[in-house]
Amino acid sequence: MNIAVDVGYSSVKAVSEHGGRVMFPSFIAPATELSLGELSQTSVGHFVRVKPFAGEPLSYFVGELALKEGLEVEFTMEREKYLDRTHDVFLLTAVGLLFSNCKRVADKINIAVGLPISYFAKQKDSLQAHIRNLSAYISVDGSEFQLIEFNEVLVYPQAAGALFKALELPESGLAALIDIGYKTTDYLVVETSPKVRPVSKLSGTIEIGAFNLYSTVAKEYERQTGGTLDWGYLPYVVKEGKVPYRGTVIDLRDTIRSIKAETARVIASRVLAAWKGTADIIQVVYLAGGGALEFGDLVSMLPAAKVLPDPQWANAEGFLSALQAKLQKNSLKAISTSAGT
Repeated sequence: MNIAVDVGYSSVKAVSEHGGRVMFPSFIAPATELSLGELSQTSVGHFVRVKPFAGEPLSYFVGELALKEGLEVEFTMEREKYLDRTHDVFLLTAVGLLFSNCKRVADKINIAVGLPISYFAKQKDSLQAHIRNLSAYISVDGSEFQLIEFNEVLVYPQAAGALFKALELPESGLAALIDIGYKTTDYLVVETSPKVRPVSKLSGTIEIGAFNLYSTVAKEYERQTGGTLDWGYLPYVVKEGKVPYRGTVIDLRDTIRSIKAETARVIASRVLAAWKGTADIIQVVYLAGGGALEFGDLVSMLPAAKVLPDPQWANAEGFLSALQAKLQKNSLKAISTSAGT
């Protein structure tokens, strides 16, 4: 079974070769007893139990359930996020959900994951080894425990993954992709002829993304009320533009519009500064990631910019395409070698 998991700072996206899709917010909390759980008519998030080979199972609320019911909610903004314990819980939960309708997990799970471009060279080998050595039994939402182990592990640069989903590239010249995430924004420029080749000096990572929007909204709420806005409530506030407060409503729509425009300007100016005069000869700039939807002004700030369809899923689906291409190449090589002996 071939799968890809994009463990993002704000949400986890996972896809399988059979069309499965999973997405949940990147939050966990130690599971607690829900005294009123029996009265709930809807389920949110996931109750996850992870059982290592040695030791007792650990229970977590994951995603929406952590935000709504967790007492000690955790998320990470670390550069080496795979070293944070939340990473493995997110990864195993995503895999468990992809296989939730299977009576038995496939013997061999081939997985593709990603890293920001500027983290890639330093972290690629360590992340690959970490996932190869990761194995545990997992139960999601009351399912039976299933053993999760990985066979082939491909680590791919973000943005390069999303580029696999670009609708069309020019026959020659330069094309680019900008992947606006929660913490980071990756930008990638490629030559398209005679083969697609990344241009390293025009590609990199800037540490700005949707987090800037959310943190500034939280600060504005604190300025107006003196209180602290629950982090899990921020996506709702950003979407609606308003937040109830002690029987009144605080209107943050102007603030949110202003922050989105300013964040888009910063992203555009820093990417264009990295590209210098080359920006004028790039034939198309694709926008991917959740930030492509949040910061719509980028389309008018960058040359020949287009938002990819389903931009949030572009990296996960691109990682899967890269994995399948690699496995097919390895298979053809093995057949060729066998035929020659």
